[in-house]
Amino acid sequence: TEIGFYAPFEIPNGYAIDDTDTESIQSSLLEADRDLISVYKNSSTQIAFVCNGPIFAPVNCDELFKDYTSLTTINFNNFDTKNSTSMRYMFKGDTSLLILDLTSFNTTYVTNMTQMFTNCTSIATINLANFNTSIVTDMSYMFQNCSQLTNLNIANFNTEKVTTIAYMFNNCSSITALNLSCFNTSLVTTMAYAFDTCSGLLNLNLLNWSFDRVSTWTNMFASCNANLKVECSLDNRDTLITNTALTASNFE
Repeated sequence: TEIGFYAPFEIPNGYAIDDTDTESIQSSLLEADRDLISVYKNSSTQIAFVCNGPIFAPVNCDELFKDYTSLTTINFNNFDTKNSTSMRYMFKGDTSLLILDLTSFNTTYVTNMTQMFTNCTSIATINLANFNTSIVTDMSYMFQNCSQLTNLNIANFNTEKVTTIAYMFNNCSSITALNLSCFNTSLVTTMAYAFDTCSGLLNLNLLNWSFDRVSTWTNMFASCNANLKVECSLDNRDTLITNTALTASNFE
């Protein structure tokens, strides 16, 4: 299934209006603007939501696209998230999604991204280049079981308000390198299973991380690649060796 959000002049070739569509996704979207949206189809599995103005996402985007297991592509050309405050479970269980380009997302007011992409087991690339995470407090399970994910650039993430990254990258077994030096972990209290079963991960940059408030370390690096190399400060190296499965051989 392919879903897209478009202005009238962006409708792909071959699509025709079909307002008989009754899919649940239509009823869950656009609360106030639902009557202004037209539905176009190219086939039963290619659906376009069309509006003259922006198509506004709900304030609460929790579970918005959850468990659409046949969904392979979403085009967010005309999808405005500027009013959204929560994106929990937003794409959870979309097991056929291959790529997500969320560069158009406005996440200025979003506070919770827990399990946002959990169990997107086929996805290889997620583009989060413009994500504003400055008031997000919960990133737990965010990419859990994204086992085919190979390309993830989150160097722009602002995590100064985040308190938990538990299971954040759990079973991201295809990622080979992560640069998380931008992460501010000064408020994080739990890192349990954060990198558990990242079995392909060979390079991890944790420069600038703070572990001062961490109280839960359970299996933070369980089932990781034995050749994993972690870059961090000398003090943090000792802290990680004391509290996790890492050994001196895991540090450069």
